[in-house]
Amino acid sequence: MVEESTEKSGRRNRKRARGGDGRVALYGRPDGETQFIERSNEKFEEYYRRQKICPDDEFDKFMEELRVPLGTAFRVTSSTSVKNKIMDLVENKFTKLFDGIELEDGMVILAPKKLLWYPDGLAWSFNVPRPVLRKHEKLKDFQKFITQQNGIGAINRQEAVSMLPPLLLDLHPGQTVIDLCAAPGSKTAQILDALQSPTDSSKPSLIVANDSDLRRCNMLCHQLKRFKCADLLVTNHEAQHFPPCLSFDRVLCDVPCSGDGTLRKAPDMWVKWNHREAHGLHKLQMAIGRRGFDLLKPGGTMVYATCSFNPLENEAVVNSLLNAYGSIIELVDVSDKLTGFKRRDGLITWSVKDTSPDQTWYTSIEQVPEHRRRSVVESMFPPAESAPTSLLLKRCVRVVPHDQDTGGFFVAVLRKSGDAPVVDTVATEGSARVPRQRPDTRNRRGYNNLLSSDPLARINEVNPTLAKEIKEFYGFEPEWVMKGVYSKSSEKQSKKLSFIPEKGQKILDEFVYAPDLKQQLRVLSAGVRGFEKCPRDGAECSYRIAFDTLHILLPVLTKRVIYVKKETLSALLQVSQSLLFDKVDDEETRKEIERVSVGAVVFRKESSDDCLIMWRGKVSLTPLMPKDEVEFLCFKYDLPNPVKTPLVGSDVAPEGAQQRIDAKDEEEPVRDDEVGE
Repeated sequence: MVEESTEKSGRRNRKRARGGDGRVALYGRPDGETQFIERSNEKFEEYYRRQKICPDDEFDKFMEELRVPLGTAFRVTSSTSVKNKIMDLVENKFTKLFDGIELEDGMVILAPKKLLWYPDGLAWSFNVPRPVLRKHEKLKDFQKFITQQNGIGAINRQEAVSMLPPLLLDLHPGQTVIDLCAAPGSKTAQILDALQSPTDSSKPSLIVANDSDLRRCNMLCHQLKRFKCADLLVTNHEAQHFPPCLSFDRVLCDVPCSGDGTLRKAPDMWVKWNHREAHGLHKLQMAIGRRGFDLLKPGGTMVYATCSFNPLENEAVVNSLLNAYGSIIELVDVSDKLTGFKRRDGLITWSVKDTSPDQTWYTSIEQVPEHRRRSVVESMFPPAESAPTSLLLKRCVRVVPHDQDTGGFFVAVLRKSGDAPVVDTVATEGSARVPRQRPDTRNRRGYNNLLSSDPLARINEVNPTLAKEIKEFYGFEPEWVMKGVYSKSSEKQSKKLSFIPEKGQKILDEFVYAPDLKQQLRVLSAGVRGFEKCPRDGAECSYRIAFDTLHILLPVLTKRVIYVKKETLSALLQVSQSLLFDKVDDEETRKEIERVSVGAVVFRKESSDDCLIMWRGKVSLTPLMPKDEVEFLCFKYDLPNPVKTPLVGSDVAPEGAQQRIDAKDEEEPVRDDEVGE
């Protein structure tokens, strides 16, 4: 009965969205007004009818679905410790908020539903466009919940079809992976999640997130920082010219495309669309695909993806790769993957429309006049019926919106043969090509933020005294700990020390800082924050361990750790400024605090990795936690947040959340969220 009701609501929504005059509301204008836009384009409809991207009897349904605004989707981070709590809240609390909601235009809001094809059912979708979700009063709590959980990395807002490429990469901890066109970073975040093994840290991975635009790279650094992944490097290269100095187990080529598969969430494209853009991108997409495949190790897998319907950007590019690499490349059949997801076979025939004024259609390169063959090239055409690649193209995955209420998408999974020759990763002659950049008036410091412009150096080498001080203060025994701690070589006493694992260190040593480099990697970010300077007197070590690296160093932290009960940790989480020693309720914990010297202390919950970092002063404790981590732990333990209003979903009310204790040491230590990047 529920399914029948949902289906009827869906049909009614499509009629309402279409409207009597063919217009659709475009929400979210800065002035608060609703703008109406015509969701139609005769050239678009004529072009794709000719390409037969779906059967003729379905085409009207395809167009009808494109005119319906795209809903919202999100996935729960599989490695978060609050995964089950989030799933329970969404399923048993927030779905009830959607009962009986109808918008002014008659559109019925449906409750979130699980994407059953996503592993462990950790992804959800609902038919509310994001602008509507932000402004609707009844959905205010749900919108706030999604925003807060997204901010701490427990939830990731991501279009449903955008989740496909990482799932089809067949990711496992220990692999080296590159996302060649990574910004804005949702797929990279999904890759990070898949490669993080909460049970086995003996398989360190390496993830390279690359983008050609430095401004987008800076955004990548910011977006991915919330995952605290030390195995991540952010680089700035044109994807088609990425230096061939590294090789990877997995490569993601989510290439720049015309993007007409996103019409449902970007309605302004109805006005802008034309077929010329696909012509302009075809050669670039082929170049990126080839460089990506060259970077693959033998036996490795590459996923080529676009959010376009156009075969010139999709099957034509895949066909050119199959022809270029012959016996060492395989187009993988993934029809048995992602059970429950509806997909279409790739096209094996299509036509090419010229960009010249007469806009002639061609079905083969032989029909193209000689004077047009520089613009209309052979690689744009489908293979002949007798060609070995012809039927193989059916293994590509096409996603059309009317199958499962999604955007449009294209995916091809390509594998390099295990006996393929190993590509020589020694850098070739000539320096790496520097991507052209757009001027950024918002960044007063300009673009001089590459690690090569302000080099990092091992703290063991630039300040061995400080390295010994940190090692002895925290009781680090393994040599790999201090070997991975880096300082900016331009600063004698860096405020921030970075921690970079072994794989990242090797890349910096060989391809960023090595002398006489023929090709240098343009690296913007490597590792995570390791230690930060605290301007306090009386401490044996003036550097405190940063929360970003605590999960890595906790197993080898033999000093400055106090194990506490859940009740004690919960009480300490409520401290917003300072807490006198004699105000600590647990006597055993109080004795441990008095026993340790002045400096940073880690309070670790018994039989758990949940921790709180505080500064042990002369008479009191002061929290040293990032605000988002305080929010996370308070949400996990159903506690009021001492920083601000608790996360939505917590079972406690905000009253009393701003606990303050009038006890201070001589000077406030610097907090994680106050330290400049």
